[in-house]
Amino acid sequence: MSNQQHPNARLDGWEGPFFPANLDELHAQLDIGNQSGGWLFSVLHTLPGFVQGQSVVTTDDYAWFYAAHFAFHGGDVLVLIPWSQDWDKADGTQRDRSAAVHIRAEAPDPGGVAVLIHDIAEAMARRNAADAATAAGDCRRYH
Repeated sequence: MSNQQHPNARLDGWEGPFFPANLDELHAQLDIGNQSGGWLFSVLHTLPGFVQGQSVVTTDDYAWFYAAHFAFHGGDVLVLIPWSQDWDKADGTQRDRSAAVHIRAEAPDPGGVAVLIHDIAEAMARRNAADAATAAGDCRRYH
């Protein structure tokens, strides 16, 4: 079911999942377009602390589309991005489930994680706007 939080979707060696209040900022950007792993990497690698994109499977046997790993304030943060395969859009979105956050080591304060989520959403918004402008420009060229 789309947009549902899965609190039992855990990762070995990590604390979580957590669902910061501002995850909807990220969800709004995920719902705009067809982001590939390469697209996400091109956006996320520009953010401070980005380590890598990786694949993870949580304890509920869900293989997440993308796990953005950040070194952050003395700890590690994974922002898990779900697949978008709910073709019926059961909750008004194509996402399979809510994004989630896991932390490890010296846990960053929740306010810091919220800032990271905001920064990710903002970077995605800039890229989504640039992609839309490029697409509109391309269409005008052919008409």
